[in-house]
Amino acid sequence: MNFRHAGCCAVLVSLVFAASAVADTTVSVSPAGLGPWQSVVSDTHGNFVTNTDATVSWGVNPPGAPLGTGSVTLDTGTEHGDSAPQLVDQALAGTQLAALKTLSYSTLGTLIAGPNLQGQLPYLVLTLDLNGDGTEDDSIVFEPIYQHGYRSDLPDQGAIQTDVWQNWDALHGGWWSFSGNLAGASPGFGVKSIPQILAAAP
Repeated sequence: MNFRHAGCCAVLVSLVFAASAVADTTVSVSPAGLGPWQSVVSDTHGNFVTNTDATVSWGVNPPGAPLGTGSVTLDTGTEHGDSAPQLVDQALAGTQLAALKTLSYSTLGTLIAGPNLQGQLPYLVLTLDLNGDGTEDDSIVFEPIYQHGYRSDLPDQGAIQTDVWQNWDALHGGWWSFSGNLAGASPGFGVKSIPQILAAAP
């Protein structure tokens, strides 16, 4: 099982993201040099759009950030979440999911909405090539909202909070799949760990 690309999107937040595979590498990014990252905005169908007030912007970390000196703010604008600001990193394309050693990020949510007003923070989407033919077969999603109170066999990472930096350990958290076919992974109580997903689709 290989990545095709990775990204995240959400409401108004500041984000610090880190991932590494087998070889430890450090990639420093700045507004002038994003390295492997691209900033885009898409609509609810996944089409990239420019006629929106949703934005991806960079600045100095708000106080209390866990690392680095800068962070990115993802702001969905005034369209009630119909536009999704994202960071996309295709440098992991071809990496085996099982090769990841860390996959974590930190958020500072200042405005939280989402389903039933339970909250939505930046989430990760890993697009997967399951059979090695170079085409997208499925995607798995890590959402902070499903890391507290849903599965007792997964680490409880705490409830979503506003105006507080929170760290999210995606590697050891719960994921759901677009298709629902990977280990039966589905949103909410159906989220599954990466080892469970790998057991279903090595």
